[in-house]
Order: sequence, then C-alpha cells, then structure tokens
Amino acid sequence: MLNDYFSSVFVNEDLNDIPNPIRLCDETETDILSTINISESSVLSKLNDLKVGKSQGPDQIHGKLMFELRLQLLQLLTHLFNLSLKTDL
Repeated sequence: MLNDYFSSVFVNEDLNDIPNPIRLCDETETDILSTINISESSVLSKLNDLKVGKSQGPDQIHGKLMFELRLQLLQLLTHLFNLSLKTDL
C-alpha cells in the first residue's frame, strides 16, 4: 500500500535534459561577487541580532560567545568575509 502511494507521488524525470551549470555562467558573472563589499556596520548589525539563548550550531561556537566578543571580532570577521568574496575557488 505504501509503495503504491509513494510511486504515484514521484515523477520520472528526463535525466538527459539536465543543464550544465558551467556552461550557464559567463566569465563576467563570476566577477560579480568580487564587487560586493561588506561593511563593518552590517557585520555588527548581524552580531547584535544573535540569539544568545540558542544552542551552538555545527561550528560548535555558542552565540553568547560571539555576542560578547562582537566588538573584538568585528574587524576580523569583516575582513574575512570580504576576502572570501574576492578569492577565486
């Protein structure tokens, strides 16, 4: 019964018509991220909005720690975010 239900819900898709993401991107589109600049005020705004009562995420860093150290981490995080946008993979 379950097999009949789930087989009626799923659709067999044509796997020969999957777009290639490499062919979809121009070289000019890859430079878009390098033009973005993240400001210290936007990083501080996000750090100020951290939910300190929630448990830590997969990085094992608690929000309370990030919140308490936000002024010390602000410049470093801003530089790290901007550097990651300008670095080619």
